[in-house]
Amino acid sequence: MLSANSKTSASGLAVKLRSRQAANLLLQWEWKEINPIVNADNADDAPLRILVAFDGNKSKLPLKEKMTVEMANLISGQEMPYATLMHIWSGKSPVDTIILMRTPHALR
Repeated sequence: MLSANSKTSASGLAVKLRSRQAANLLLQWEWKEINPIVNADNADDAPLRILVAFDGNKSKLPLKEKMTVEMANLISGQEMPYATLMHIWSGKSPVDTIILMRTPHALR
């Protein structure tokens, strides 16, 4: 069990997984929100989130996205993922709502 507590800050845990065939992958979790952020703008904030980062061939990205990835790498000192999928808990968005974010916003 993992527990995190934050007030006006963020908590996080990153775990690098070894590659496997997509047919064999399963991600399962449960969470409980005690004090929801009722008015959170889920395009920018979520009290609970699961983020999955994917590797890929960045040389095939459009030039503008390549430049954005390179700038993010220089600023953060960390290699940015090719793509990410984020599942969030929301106090105001309906279940199954999809919020599409593209670079550079998604690379923060």
